[in-house]
Amino acid sequence: MLSKLREGDTVVVWKMDRIARSVSHMLRLMETFEKEKISFMSLKEKHIDTTSAMGKFIFLMFSGIAELELGLNKERSEAGLQSARRRNVIFGRKKGISEEAMKKAILAESYYRNTDNRLDIKDIMRLVGIKSKATLYKYLAIQGRRNCTVCKKMFWDKEQDPTKALCDEHLNEKESKKYLEEKKTIKL
Repeated sequence: MLSKLREGDTVVVWKMDRIARSVSHMLRLMETFEKEKISFMSLKEKHIDTTSAMGKFIFLMFSGIAELELGLNKERSEAGLQSARRRNVIFGRKKGISEEAMKKAILAESYYRNTDNRLDIKDIMRLVGIKSKATLYKYLAIQGRRNCTVCKKMFWDKEQDPTKALCDEHLNEKESKKYLEEKKTIKL
């Protein structure tokens, strides 16, 4: 925005906190505006108009109060979080998926695995009521759809971690190597 402003322009904002997050940032902006002969007005705080001395004074007062309010809100929020932690409150979303999402996952899997119906991904999404491919594949992963990390072959196995999944061929290779390494270790 600053690069597009010219001498004589007026920057108009809805509220002061929309243009800067701290008093120091606001003061730097005001210095820049003053050097470039640009005015500043706030629609919400009607008395803030930097074209007059009184407007500049009120601007400084309001920006100081705004920063104080921001600091107090941070302190209150942190105090609330600490209080909740002492009470062992768990933050964030619950792990897992909802009952409705689980039903959709089961339905998506049945459509996906049914080779008789020959539905493509978009048809499955439409039938199940899913809006994105990412969600569909997340649901299929919950149901056990995996891609081998070595050959990218798709297979079904709920037990394996989706990020470290190995198809039977590579899983057998890994177990064979592990067995041979254990045998070498025993001989030594």
